[in-house]
Amino acid sequence: MLRRYWIIHLLLLLTFSATALNQHIIDSLNQVYGSADHDTTKALTLSLLAEELKYSNLDTAIHLSKEALEIYQALDHKKGIANSFSAIGNYYRNKSEYELAIENIQKAIAIQEAINDTRGLSASLNNLGIAYDFKGDYDKALQYYFKALRMREALQDSIEIASALSNVAIIYYFQENYDQSIDYNTKALNLRRELNDKKGVATSLNNIGVIYMDQKKHDSALDNFIKSLNIRREIGDKAGISHSIGNIGMIYREKDQYDEALKYYKESMQMMDELSNRQGVAQLLNTIAQWNYQREEYEVSIEYGLKSLVLSREIGAKDDIKQAYKNLRHTYEAMKDFKNAYKYMRRYSGIKDSLFNEAKSKELGKLEAQHEFETAEAERKRAKEARLTALAEEQGRRNNLQYSGILIFLIMLGTALVGLGRLSISVKLAEGLIFFTFLLFFEFTLVLLDPYIEAFSSGAPALKLGFNALLAAMIFPLHAFFEERVKQRIVR
Repeated sequence: MLRRYWIIHLLLLLTFSATALNQHIIDSLNQVYGSADHDTTKALTLSLLAEELKYSNLDTAIHLSKEALEIYQALDHKKGIANSFSAIGNYYRNKSEYELAIENIQKAIAIQEAINDTRGLSASLNNLGIAYDFKGDYDKALQYYFKALRMREALQDSIEIASALSNVAIIYYFQENYDQSIDYNTKALNLRRELNDKKGVATSLNNIGVIYMDQKKHDSALDNFIKSLNIRREIGDKAGISHSIGNIGMIYREKDQYDEALKYYKESMQMMDELSNRQGVAQLLNTIAQWNYQREEYEVSIEYGLKSLVLSREIGAKDDIKQAYKNLRHTYEAMKDFKNAYKYMRRYSGIKDSLFNEAKSKELGKLEAQHEFETAEAERKRAKEARLTALAEEQGRRNNLQYSGILIFLIMLGTALVGLGRLSISVKLAEGLIFFTFLLFFEFTLVLLDPYIEAFSSGAPALKLGFNALLAAMIFPLHAFFEERVKQRIVR
């Protein structure tokens, strides 16, 4: 369990830094979206809103990103489309829906390769590596991490190179290839030192310490943890300080130096308390209780176990309540206090069943919510398609009406020209009237044929110009023919 806790700490290197939900930023973005005149501004605002919501409401973040994606697709904004696919993939990854994550990130990669967006491509390759990493497919994760690393080296982006090196090191750690993991962590460490990235240096030292701890090289692990702690104290990284102190406590525990371990555990608890990390305190109290049980210090184990239980109940941390019940049950059993052992065994069984049922209910609720979301999404798409169809029909009716009006006007104008034969007008005026009529006819024909020309030419300027020239060449002799006939009727 403890090893898993520190593995999770290592995994934090792979994720974005979590920040508290900033309602002010969200309100400001909503205002920007409401007043945005351009679609690109709206799409960008939706993407930023999704980013703000990614830790509090992943479903909404995905929905907003898909809205942004639709706008970018309508604008044929390739970079925006790729960034949207990549973001959607990351959000699905955080929901543990890895296949959807991989599918969307691969779409982003295909576009970024086509438009030669090297920086965006390196980020997406890294994100794809993270998705495979979380899925447990370490070979593929390593493959994409190395691709991202090579691109970042070509870009000479030292900060991102250090991050990629750390990601590779983590995969080697999970594969228990400790020598390679230390090698890549050391490369990341040296680069971060060159960049004077003190927080990154502390993280790399801590990660190297974790590897040495797994190898039972306690002195080397302790040396790295202490170096990491000193840097974190220097820069005032309280969360990092708490982790480093806890790691040092674990080393002394492994070395069976109880007094030293307890000193660091208590200091870590004090730091967690300052950070309002009450759950972390409860978990550490449980750890101390479990350790004292193993040392057969049963009274001390009961003391810390009860403290953990009280705190876990206060914050409603059911998993930690369950662990406290389990520790207390085993400790009372070892003390041959079977009455209390039975009491805590019953409570442990009860909360274990409750947590199992809750997990099942949450899974069912998740499926129901997903169904409702998909139904709402389908309804929204149907409504959108209906609106677009109605708009297209309205535009068609409007265009047909205008085309009919223009055609009637041209017929009336031609009839009027012929009718002018009863009047005596000059040649120049007659030529001007005939030219104006054929000019209108030419422009009307262009407007009428433009959608077909656009579709056939795919918008290529040279092809469109060729079609227009061909049309003009056809109308020119027609104009000359009718000009002679009409002039004979109206010119005296």
